[in-house]
Order: sequence, then C-alpha cells, then structure tokens
Amino acid sequence: MIALERVLDCKREADSFLKKASGMKGIELLEAIAAEVYGPDAKVPELMDRLCLDNRGADNASSDDATVLYARMRKRMTEPALTTDAINIVRYDQLMGLSPELLVLCGYVNGFFPSRNFFDLTAITAEQETKMRATDLKRAYIMISKPSRQLIVTTFGKLDLEDAERIKLQIARIYLEDGKRMAQVEPSIYLVQMGREP
Repeated sequence: MIALERVLDCKREADSFLKKASGMKGIELLEAIAAEVYGPDAKVPELMDRLCLDNRGADNASSDDATVLYARMRKRMTEPALTTDAINIVRYDQLMGLSPELLVLCGYVNGFFPSRNFFDLTAITAEQETKMRATDLKRAYIMISKPSRQLIVTTFGKLDLEDAERIKLQIARIYLEDGKRMAQVEPSIYLVQMGREP
C-alpha cells in the first residue's frame, strides 16, 4: 500500500509540473525542469543546454517546444557530430565517412564482432548465418581499409562471467579464479581473414 501511495504522489507531482510548464519553450522550459529537479536556484546543467538548445542562438532556441528539444537531444546523443581534428570514439557502424590516420579497433572479440547470435545455431538459420558472415566480412574489410597510416586491433581474453553475460559475449569457457567465476573469451574469428593473427 505504501508503494502505491508513493507512485500516486509521483504522478501528482508530475501532473502539477506539467501544468506549470505548459506553454513553456526553449531555455525557459529547461530552467523550469532544472528548478524542479535540483531546486529553485538551480542553473540548467551545461550538458542539458548543449544537447537540447539550438547552437544558432538564444532567439531561435526560445521558440522550441519540448518535442523539438527532446528530438534534438536524442539526435545529438545517438548521432554525434564528429570533428576531424580529434580522437573520435564510435561504434563499428559509425565509421562511414571517416578517414582516420590511425584506427584502433577495441575489444575485437567473439560476441562483439560477430555477435553472439552468430554462434547460436538455435537462434539463426544456416542461411541467416551465411548472410551475417557476408555482412560482417564486408564491414571488416571496410574497417581495415579506413586508416591511412595504421590499424591497431585489440582483444582481451577474460572477464567476470556476469559482465560477459551482460554484454553478450561469446563465452568459450567458464572457470574459477580466486573464487570468482570468470569467462574466457576469444579474439574475433575474422582476425585471420583480416590478415591479423590472434
């Protein structure tokens, strides 16, 4: 009963805030959210400002409603704009259009590349496995052709079993180390085809 009362209190607080913030836009809306979350004298966190507001200036951003602010934040978080004069940390599928001098492929192990489903014959059919392999090899060849100076591939061989399961790695073996369950993982099966010995 106490949990239900707490849920109802939260709902009432949210409804109250929505009424108060109705019609607010841009920086005014962000300031109201900051005050609600952090207290009446709180400033809008810089990260929230950079993710939500339009870079073209305060006048433009002041007319953006919650839907526009949220869409901009989501886009900036999921599709980061990358500069060419810095270190860029991206997923394998975000390399398109980049031409780095040095490319470091981190954690190039089975489960990340290819995904764990590739090894589970109950999860995919033989035809799906063939298509997945062709797609993965195409991506691998694109990756190794990207750097103009050097390609570095890193792998690792073990980690805590719970972490390995959580991030869905292909586990080669489970063993105890100092009383802790560990998972042995192996370098990606594609390393040899990329001309890299594991």
